[in-house]
Amino acid sequence: MMSLSMIKRAKSGDRPAREGTSALTCVAIPGWERDNVYTYEDVLLDRASIDGKVLIVDDFNDRVSPGIAELLAAQGKEVTIITFRSSISGANLLLWQDEPYIMGKLDELGINIVPYSWVKEIMEKKALCFNTLSGREFDVEADSVIMVTTKYSNTELYDIFKQRDVECHLIGDARAPRWIWNATHDGYKLAMEI
Repeated sequence: MMSLSMIKRAKSGDRPAREGTSALTCVAIPGWERDNVYTYEDVLLDRASIDGKVLIVDDFNDRVSPGIAELLAAQGKEVTIITFRSSISGANLLLWQDEPYIMGKLDELGINIVPYSWVKEIMEKKALCFNTLSGREFDVEADSVIMVTTKYSNTELYDIFKQRDVECHLIGDARAPRWIWNATHDGYKLAMEI
């Protein structure tokens, strides 16, 4: 039988991919198991011991990587963001007109952004990277690596309630990690059905 404390500890929504799986490669980045590799959630929940030079591996193309980069740069860390896309700025930043402020702030803080590139392997004190257009390989010095990559559904809370025969519905990121408007649509659709 599930206790109230188990329910309080259960989470719902999504959980970050620690292994660096991305839309580009669909496989884990070799070296992801190292002690100096964290998720963005580890950083936000203060579970990461970030040292020296930081590499943020960005697959989200939204506010997460710039926010983490700004936080760490304000602490005096040297930060590089790598993305396989042409920019770390995606539709959300353009839609909400955040792009000029965010990109300007990153430039102010001296954050290095490396587009059209991805991580081939995480090593001690560096990451072996490659340009996705030319295939050229290069190293990025990194004492700490932060994964801002794929998210997985987290249905812990839903599963607990279902085991207790409590009527519940799976929506939002718990159903499938997507954009905020998808979660809003899920909620609207469910409200119309109920």
